[in-house]
Amino acid sequence: MAGTRQADVLTELDDERPDEPFIVQLGGRQVPFRPATGPPWRDLLVALDDWPMFVELFGPQRRRDIKRVERLPSWAMVALVRAWRRHHGLCATDAEHRQLVGMLSKAAYRNAVERDLRETHRLDLGQEWRARRWRRLLNLIDGLGRTSHLHEVMTQDDELAEAVLKAESKGDEVKPTRRMREFGPDVEVLSTIADRLGELIVVTGMTKGVKPRRAEPMPRPETAYHRARERWVRRKHNYTVARVFGYIDAKGKPTGRQPPGGTPPTS
Repeated sequence: MAGTRQADVLTELDDERPDEPFIVQLGGRQVPFRPATGPPWRDLLVALDDWPMFVELFGPQRRRDIKRVERLPSWAMVALVRAWRRHHGLCATDAEHRQLVGMLSKAAYRNAVERDLRETHRLDLGQEWRARRWRRLLNLIDGLGRTSHLHEVMTQDDELAEAVLKAESKGDEVKPTRRMREFGPDVEVLSTIADRLGELIVVTGMTKGVKPRRAEPMPRPETAYHRARERWVRRKHNYTVARVFGYIDAKGKPTGRQPPGGTPPTS
């Protein structure tokens, strides 16, 4: 299954050819569709969910070919639009389009992204936008680090700060982390020094009668290895508890004894 998913990703990348015409074989005839560039971006977004509008704006120009397209069953229409948007480098989902549009609709964000793309990738935001290379554009924006102009603007966004506080008030507080690409050897050493200094401050305070408290460590990157290790430790703990109380045997099979209120915690 994993190999199939990898093949699908590579096939999608191979199918992305925005500089070439999109041609469909219909009724023994090659039918060319118009490119994603040209119509306003609002019309493009609406047309992706509106088949008649899509055919009007981006379908074939010859009337005979339009008739062939209009006779397609609904499942074929959906597949055709999906292939067309992938061919032209658009985002795979409408949610990604909304994310990109929502961000660039704010002048401060747009200006920051424009500077980041120019400085980091030597790309022009306007050209990428008008070329409808939106998948690549969103990918590059998501990859910008904490030292980017975009991140600086986000830290000064009062509306975003209010949204974060609202989420935290509902118990959705997110523990701060660092990206691995931002956690070089120098940052790792400084983080360790900061942790030891915090522990020293706590111990010094305890000698002066201050109530003991835990020194919060500096944020570290979260990796797949750490998540896998946490799952492994949790499974091992649950297995040990279940064995001690006789809920499972040495092979992990239930013995018939049940803990209060549920099944043996084996995973």
